[in-house]
Amino acid sequence: MKRHGNAALNIVVLLVCCFFAFPVIWILMMSLKTPADAFSLPPKLLFKPIVENYQNVFRSSFFMKTYFNSIIIALGASFLSIAIGIPAAYVITRFKFKGHAALSFWVLVTRMAPASAMVVAFFMILWKLKLLDTYLGIVAVYMTMNVGYVIWMMRGFIQSIPEECEEAAIVDGCNRFGAFLHVVLPLSAPGISAVSIMTFIFNWNEFLYALILTRNNLKTAPIAVLSYISSEGIRWGEMSAAAIMIILPVLFLSLLIQRHIISGLTMGAIK
Repeated sequence: MKRHGNAALNIVVLLVCCFFAFPVIWILMMSLKTPADAFSLPPKLLFKPIVENYQNVFRSSFFMKTYFNSIIIALGASFLSIAIGIPAAYVITRFKFKGHAALSFWVLVTRMAPASAMVVAFFMILWKLKLLDTYLGIVAVYMTMNVGYVIWMMRGFIQSIPEECEEAAIVDGCNRFGAFLHVVLPLSAPGISAVSIMTFIFNWNEFLYALILTRNNLKTAPIAVLSYISSEGIRWGEMSAAAIMIILPVLFLSLLIQRHIISGLTMGAIK
């Protein structure tokens, strides 16, 4: 009976994985098809793959520029979010001060507010500061969006670390900063990996702010995909190839530190 139950569970898991993987597989197939194969009815599952769509994307100076912009913006915003969020999470977790509860609540509120409700305010701020369509402006906005997520997630990871570990380091001669640097950060490494990847994904995939707060100079890759839609029609092959290129960095990083992501998310769920 148990064997049948495990087999049924494996089938359900396989079906769920296929359901979520199907859009990516379909886009990959479209990126390797000729226009004739892409529009054939019924859809062709067996076809001769081509690489011209990827070659056209690589030859596009506009798309490659936006791809480079996405890398700089996503890495810069993720680094700042982690650099600010982890110390802030440590302070909120380990120290009690006036307004502690209110501050923790407002950190959570920053993630509850919809992006569309704040985009006009961010636009006006960047316009007044002359930071529209600049790396500094868009990185600051992305950092503001994600630092609350980093603080709230790392708060759970830090709470899972016994305070006795830090007290032992202080007895051995470390100050509070030394205990944070040499004890808390190494023990939080799985959590930091998980939060870093999730923050990078948020920044990499962000569309609304990149659409409104940038002009021609700093368009990002998700915005550049729209350039394959024109009055002459939709270039499905090149659009699919560009989409696969956008997916690859996130997929590569996720597979690279998959073990840390799983252990980090599990650790953050236990106090």
